[in-house]
Amino acid sequence: MLITAYPLTWPPTSQRTPNNKRASASYRTGFAKARDDLLNELRLSGADSVIISSGIPLRKDGLPCASFREPLDPGIVVYFRGKGQSYALCCDAWDRVKDNLRAIGEYVSALRAILNCRVSPLQPILAKHKIEDYVLQRPDVQSESAKKQRASSSSNSNKKRSQKRQKQQRQKTWEEAKKTNSTSSSTSSEWRQVLGVTRDADFATVRAAYRGAARVYHPDGGIYPNSEKMKAINLAFEQAKLEYGK
Repeated sequence: MLITAYPLTWPPTSQRTPNNKRASASYRTGFAKARDDLLNELRLSGADSVIISSGIPLRKDGLPCASFREPLDPGIVVYFRGKGQSYALCCDAWDRVKDNLRAIGEYVSALRAILNCRVSPLQPILAKHKIEDYVLQRPDVQSESAKKQRASSSSNSNKKRSQKRQKQQRQKTWEEAKKTNSTSSSTSSEWRQVLGVTRDADFATVRAAYRGAARVYHPDGGIYPNSEKMKAINLAFEQAKLEYGK
């Protein structure tokens, strides 16, 4: 197969998204920044021989121009080599070419973050602290019928009070859990280890790490679906929100 940066070269083994199934993305990044961020993420990942294939005319250096008329086909394919193998990342789920390019960049960034997080300790943590049991027994998890009934009968002020009570209950439950796990390492270190962030990371970094981990391990559509690891990741993010007061 001859791969060209322009026009778009779509891998024959990858399915296309029908026009009526494409959606509008919420990315606020322009095409030039999305392109440059993607190239930087690929560089940090050790990729080479990068080709961004699209329906956008090229600059003299072979990269797609930042100023262009939106093509009829918004699809983007990024071809590259890494560790002696060739790869292709495709996206045409969004109705604008810049959003498909941004989506691939976010994917590469999340995957690189996960690989750098050293996720192998997740299974021992799950077994040691019985995270699965803790999640199932959390008192703030309510049935769908209870949620619907509360939504239909409560005013905005009641919702705020309910949310405050739930947050206080989560805090109380976690404090009790900490007491029963006196031999374990500190709570702060545990959730940071699960999400792969440092102690000085801000909440935006923590949230980005959580979303990256979810893209990899979510049982519905993740790269490597794993419901057990996803439970550990969800719990770690709940602990992070408590610590940051979110």
